[in-house]
Formats: sequence, C-alpha cells, structure tokens
Amino acid sequence: MKAFYLLILLPFLLYSQDKTPDKVTLDASSTVYVVADIIYFSINLQVEEPDPQIAFDNHKKLETRLIKLLKDFPIPDSLIQYSLLSVNATNPRSEEKKFFTHQQVKVKLTDLSLYNSFQIKLLQSGIYEFRAGFGSSQVEKARSEGYQTAIDNAKRDAEIIAKTLGKRLGDILEISSHTNEFRQLDTSTALSIPSVSSLIEIEQKVAARTNIKITFALL
Repeated sequence: MKAFYLLILLPFLLYSQDKTPDKVTLDASSTVYVVADIIYFSINLQVEEPDPQIAFDNHKKLETRLIKLLKDFPIPDSLIQYSLLSVNATNPRSEEKKFFTHQQVKVKLTDLSLYNSFQIKLLQSGIYEFRAGFGSSQVEKARSEGYQTAIDNAKRDAEIIAKTLGKRLGDILEISSHTNEFRQLDTSTALSIPSVSSLIEIEQKVAARTNIKITFALL
C-alpha cells in the first residue's frame, strides 16, 4: 500500500517543482541630469515654384545664403549635417502643378551665446523654417551612469523577490535597454540666479532617461 501512495504522489511533486520559477524579469529605469552646453538647430530649406528648374535655382540661392551664414559665424564642417536636395511635384494630377524643393540641415552650436544672433541671421537670410533644442556634450557619460544605476535598481528589487521565494539571485541571463535624451528645466538653478537679461543665460539641464528590462537567474 505504501508503494502505491509514493507512485501516486511523485508526479504531483515533479509538477510542483516544474512550476517553481528559475528566473525573474524586471523593468527598471534611471534619470541622470547633465548641464546643457550645446544647441542643435534643425533647418528646413524649402522653395515652391511653378517650374522645377526655377524651384531648383531658387533653392540653390537659399543654400548659398546659408553657407555664407555658416562661414561668417564660423561653424566648422564637422558640426554640420545635411540631407540631399529633392524636388517634387505638389500634385501630379492637378492642372495648376507646382514643384517644391526640400533639404534639411542640422547645425550644432557649441557656444550658447550665439543662439540669438544665429536665428536672427537665419531670418534675415530668408530662412524661416527652423527649430532649436538643447543638448549636452556629457550625454554619453550620463548614459553610462544611467545604465549602472538602472541595473543596480533592478538587482536590488530582484534580490528581494529571490529572498521572498527562498532562493538566491544568480547571473544576468538577458538584458535590453533604451535611452531617451530630452531637455529638462532645473527650476532650483534658475531661481538661484539673481538677474538675467535673456532666458538663454539661465542654465538648463539635459536628462538622459534609461529604461532596461533585465532577467536574473534564481538559484
């Protein structure tokens, strides 16, 4: 009779062991702030004309004015990126067909004091479509610190879960990550400045937010 009961109970014991988790997966994040010391300009060069050749010629004139402006500041070639010039028809089926050009130019300003004068010069050159945003030369450092902090946060939580299950935390089995960079106003720093003549004088911070999904083995 005893042997009979052992044979019956053994499959249930094996089933229970199979259901015991041997790994744990967590989502963790961290945010690291660094001083904004770069301004990125994204400039759109665009012309619309009834004839493709006229559109192309006028676009090249606009491009020439921008090149002169970049040389006047001066901004080195290493801080300039651009897309190829494209010419397209607005609506091929329309009786009043028009052609428009498009080209995007990205400029990195490492001297924040040039921000106001640079955008004024753009407008004076007939370039009206552009936008600007803060960046930082320390973003890579922030990403590195962010990864370490996120992993530490995940490991801390994983150890609590392992202890709750009566297990020990093992090695990392899998990890994936994603980092976002965005501008963040540091109000405490702004309030500490007694007086400014321009908002650009108020120190800004760039935040690198790191999100990770990490799987640990449970022993």
